[in-house]
Amino acid sequence: CVDMVCYICLRHNDPNVVSSLLETLEIILKYSNWIDRRKSR
Repeated sequence: CVDMVCYICLRHNDPNVVSSLLETLEIILKYSNWIDRRKSR
């Protein structure tokens, strides 16, 4: 998964694309963490 992101980042040297990708990743991570917390309760 991370390799895929790195690959995309390398393909797109446009900073806007990279930053938006990172933002999306952050949102996905937060969301998955939130789901984990809900499950553990």
